[in-house]
Amino acid sequence: MDQLHERKSEDTRVKPSFKPFSPKEIQDATNNFSQSLMIGHGGYGKVYKCQLDNWDVAVKILDDQGDQGLKEYIREMEVLETMRHENLIHLMGTCFKFRALVYEYLPNGSLEDCLKDRPGELTWEIRTCIVYEICTALRFLHANKPEPLVHGDLKPHNVLLDANFKVKLADFGLSRY
Repeated sequence: MDQLHERKSEDTRVKPSFKPFSPKEIQDATNNFSQSLMIGHGGYGKVYKCQLDNWDVAVKILDDQGDQGLKEYIREMEVLETMRHENLIHLMGTCFKFRALVYEYLPNGSLEDCLKDRPGELTWEIRTCIVYEICTALRFLHANKPEPLVHGDLKPHNVLLDANFKVKLADFGLSRY
């Protein structure tokens, strides 16, 4: 019994705190998925900057890739609904119909974008902090109790930066316990 109690107290996961958004809320916020609100796209789908519940958010709409796309959508929700760390992206909500994930909006975009388009903004002090924060997030994931988590797709595109260049790791669709 003591071992069970001890194991539970080591569990770093928390209760879910994301909101289920309706399809209408997502359509209205993205202005029916307007190109003018799109801030990113790739093999995963499209990302829109918009407002929901009076917050600036990024809405990621995953492409319908059959079972694999659904598995990645569910994995992303599983990981981010239960894990909190200052260097992990915050999942604010979801909409199953559109396979939409609603995240906090991070105005400096990805590390890849900053390195490619605005390298002068990344001083050596900022770069050192970015590396440290990535390591901090990975240490948190790898030391997760009761099961360590491997990100599975760590690359500059999945390292997002807030207004102060603070790191938020994103895209946990390929992660594995």
